[in-house]
Amino acid sequence: MITQASGGIVGSQFSPGGYRALQKSGHGGIARRFDVKGKPGPHNWLNYLVPSVFAGREGGIVLMMIPEMAQHLVDLGFKTKDEVYDWLWKASFEPVKQYRNRSWPDFFRNGWRSIEKTSGKPWLELPDDYMVPSQGDDPFQNCIIVAGGQEEAAVELLGGRGAYFSIDNWR
Repeated sequence: MITQASGGIVGSQFSPGGYRALQKSGHGGIARRFDVKGKPGPHNWLNYLVPSVFAGREGGIVLMMIPEMAQHLVDLGFKTKDEVYDWLWKASFEPVKQYRNRSWPDFFRNGWRSIEKTSGKPWLELPDDYMVPSQGDDPFQNCIIVAGGQEEAAVELLGGRGAYFSIDNWR
């Protein structure tokens, strides 16, 4: 698998016991945010990360998580990493009006003159409410790494259109 990452590492950790409380008993701030107070998990903890993941960057991400977090995604019905990649990509969609406020699309969309793949229209002609993925055109530019580590931690390598590396070459 070839993926890309640039910009550094962003830690997205849950407070001590916060992730455990969400999944085991449905209590704590995250449970209130998800409106699942008192309902044990599994709950899709990716919903907690998504707003910050796509707020200020474009492109794919490398997401490292502990095995327990990966198991909870399986328990929710994700059968493969590809299904998680597709979910993340779909979660990145935003209206063109908002997408135009990002930095790199000006460059990669040729000043908005290039053709948007789904509609077949030039970007300049798309209505403000047309939905496009801030994560790019390909859901499979993400990479998930599951490894041992401390409880309740997930780390993202910032996405973007930077250096490419092959996870397969590490094996």
